[in-house]
Amino acid sequence: MVNMLYSNDLKIYSGTLPLSIEEALEEVRSFLKVDNISILSQDENNIALPLKLDINIPSKGTFEGIDIREEEPILLVINLKNYPTKAPLIKSDRKDFPVKNLSHLYVVRKNNAPSLCLVRENLDEWFANRRISDLIIVAKQWFSKASSGQLVEDGGEFDPVRLEGYRGNFIYEHEDFVKLISVDGDVNFTLVNYKAFLDDGFKNIPTYRFLDLSIKADEYDEILQLFAKLNLSTLKEYKKGIKDKFVFGTGLLIWNDRGETCRSYNTLMPSNYEELMEFCSNYSINISHSLDIYFKRGLNKSNVSNRIPIIVAVRRPKKIIGFSSDIEFFHFIIEVNKEFIDSDSISPETEVFFLAHREPVSSSLSCKLSIRKNLDKTLFLGAGALGSKLIFHYARSGNYNLTVIDNDNFSPHNIVRHDLFMDSTGKNKAKVVIEKIKSFNNDNLKLKSIERNIFECGRKLFDENKWFIDSSASLNVMNWIVNNEIIQTPNRARVEVANKGELGFLYIEGKNQNPRIDDLVNYIYFLGIKNKNISEWLINENKKTEGNDYDIVDIGVGCNSPTVIMSNDSMSYHASIFSKILNNEHDRKTIENNGLINISYISNDGFNINSKRIILKPFYIFTCQNNSGWKIRMSSNVLNKIYKEAELYGVKETGGIFIGLANYKTKTIHVFDTINAPIDSKRSTVSFYRGINNLPESINSINDKTGNMIGYIGEWHTHPMGLDKLSEVDMKAIRKLKPLNDKYPIPTFMSILSKDKFLPYIF
Repeated sequence: MVNMLYSNDLKIYSGTLPLSIEEALEEVRSFLKVDNISILSQDENNIALPLKLDINIPSKGTFEGIDIREEEPILLVINLKNYPTKAPLIKSDRKDFPVKNLSHLYVVRKNNAPSLCLVRENLDEWFANRRISDLIIVAKQWFSKASSGQLVEDGGEFDPVRLEGYRGNFIYEHEDFVKLISVDGDVNFTLVNYKAFLDDGFKNIPTYRFLDLSIKADEYDEILQLFAKLNLSTLKEYKKGIKDKFVFGTGLLIWNDRGETCRSYNTLMPSNYEELMEFCSNYSINISHSLDIYFKRGLNKSNVSNRIPIIVAVRRPKKIIGFSSDIEFFHFIIEVNKEFIDSDSISPETEVFFLAHREPVSSSLSCKLSIRKNLDKTLFLGAGALGSKLIFHYARSGNYNLTVIDNDNFSPHNIVRHDLFMDSTGKNKAKVVIEKIKSFNNDNLKLKSIERNIFECGRKLFDENKWFIDSSASLNVMNWIVNNEIIQTPNRARVEVANKGELGFLYIEGKNQNPRIDDLVNYIYFLGIKNKNISEWLINENKKTEGNDYDIVDIGVGCNSPTVIMSNDSMSYHASIFSKILNNEHDRKTIENNGLINISYISNDGFNINSKRIILKPFYIFTCQNNSGWKIRMSSNVLNKIYKEAELYGVKETGGIFIGLANYKTKTIHVFDTINAPIDSKRSTVSFYRGINNLPESINSINDKTGNMIGYIGEWHTHPMGLDKLSEVDMKAIRKLKPLNDKYPIPTFMSILSKDKFLPYIF
């Protein structure tokens, strides 16, 4: 009788079983209600249990008459060393099992039992919280589905062969290779170029990344010469100990030139060239013809590793699951040696490995994996530590529509927090960051780097971007942005990290730059009045005037200073939050026309973290009445408080003081709050004298909490009788105030609220 079971070829296992496997055997006996189970030796690392499973098959017969039986013999293969960390495998014990008609089977070497692919996820992870009886139940379900034609549940698409035990990867876009296949004429192959990492002298099977596919046949001599030159240089450097190098070569893509389709599965992967020829012959593909031409053109001599990559294309009757075409590719390496190369022939015993395919990272795939939709054209100013992290977050999320500006070079100390590595030392940061992103894939035509100062850039650069993100942490840059009317990018943002990495600030301007970046940045200082963490930072910054460089960085200069004290994990924490918010708000779905401040905090020990957003409405903007050239930008709530106070006193004049700060470089006064007149003030219908009761103490408290950044910035009072200008009494008060204010120095700022006008004056 013909031996039809794989188990008949196995010997009885004679060793001692670990306790965990003894317990598994007892569970199998109990579940299947059998007393005795043979224990066979699969190999030195695995035992195999021959079992029989009762299968529910359709009463009217199996789907398309497929040979699935009511009792199926299987092998339950258990790893002796790693069970239960490594899940057992379920294999068919039948040598006549209909492997050519079934999907969800792993490929195997010749004369090995076919393994069932039971779950789409990692089997070891799946088994981590399940029992061995659960595995057997799933195996029974697998056979039942196979008998009824339900193994494939993806809308009738074709399920590709499942790979297990492959030795490396071919990286290319599936659709690119499909376009190379032609059934016109008698040609059934094309040449494809690759680069592969020179890993330990090619002792390991490397990853092959295939290059630009648009090379014409008459260009190959030139390409071969280029490859030879590049490879010679690489080998010289490799011998000197420089390991991170690629070599280049040429492989073959072959197919059936008659365009025939094939629905049968071939789960036996070839292990030598003779078996590879047989594998191709099953799909009516003549591989030897293609290789003869390959050798005659001398292409084998371009492959430094003495390996020939082969990609076999098979046309299926339906679209392949996960792809838009009906082509399934199989990937092999022919391990030729120099003797065979010199003779331009390959021995039947020449070793063959099979590999897997991986799609390169595309923008659409990255967006899908990252749950992102932001592809807006974005201009980044600064590719330092914080900027590099943000830029890479954007790129890894699929946005390659990026331009990066930076005129600084990468230095060794940058490695502490930067996303670049030491091989970038001495190179321009913007250029290297963009080069790294370009290496992701070929979808990089929109990536640009600009190696110059932002102040030298023209209007066109800003007009062509939807977002402008400043990570320079420079007050000088902020002032330039504010003063420069050419920067009309619709959306502008700024990011900073401060106080040794504890605080992170993200600012997004409102529509039409209102609130503006400087409104938002200065508002942070104002928040120091109530926010303990911000107050602590500002107080420390203020101490620098006394020579106490607590973090060796000037105020406003955050993460690009070469001497800043800050850990990489703190920087990464803030950068991740910034990236999340910026990508989420790329279409302003939450903030709409308003401005945004986000404050992220992480303590040095990492135990206390939080993130808080503040949405700010547009500021009121006033031009001073006396043509000084200054402007007032006032938080919307301040004017409302003034009107309420005026309404409270009716026909009597009243007033108060403004809380904020002044910027001489932008000629702007920022007003964030008002303190109404103290109780010792005097009011009448024609005059107002502001008192001082408790006012100096209140101002000093604000100064102290904000490190002298925020404080008294001006006066206001009402003219309820309708005088739309400063009175002579007001002018006398200004003449007294100005010498006092000049000592600080701050502008002398006086405002009038008449019946229907707010009138600011600055001296």
